[in-house]
Amino acid sequence: MKKILLVLFLSLILFCGCTNGVIPEEPEEENKVIEVTDESWDKEVLQVKFAMVDFYSDGCSPCKELEPIVKELAKENPRLKVCKMDVMENPKTYLKYKVRGLPTLIFFKEGKEVDRIIGLKTKAYIQSRINLLLKEEEKERNKKENNCEGGVCPIP
Repeated sequence: MKKILLVLFLSLILFCGCTNGVIPEEPEEENKVIEVTDESWDKEVLQVKFAMVDFYSDGCSPCKELEPIVKELAKENPRLKVCKMDVMENPKTYLKYKVRGLPTLIFFKEGKEVDRIIGLKTKAYIQSRINLLLKEEEKERNKKENNCEGGVCPIP
């Protein structure tokens, strides 16, 4: 019995020593900001329902100020896929979308640009624009569900 306890005790010490006594945390998968590239652009941005892309550069001070706001918005808006793109590493995409100043946030709905914010803005301002886009989508969905054309529903 003593031998079994000793083996268990030594195994426990060995196990704790391998992890430095710290249990690794699970990575937070949902609602994170995803770094996109020219190569991953179509899959990550254009093939989703709603996306917001933060075009930034490491040398841009306003971009660095916007970063924590973008992270918060990603956590608080689960219906919105939030991405970021380094313009210095991905010239093809930022040139295609004519990004002229940083930071620039571009909103996409089913692969089409639907809104754009240029420059550093408050979280409240950006959230208000997100709310407008999501509200418009909800109106469209309700119209389709109710079979209403042009804002007029047929009498059942």
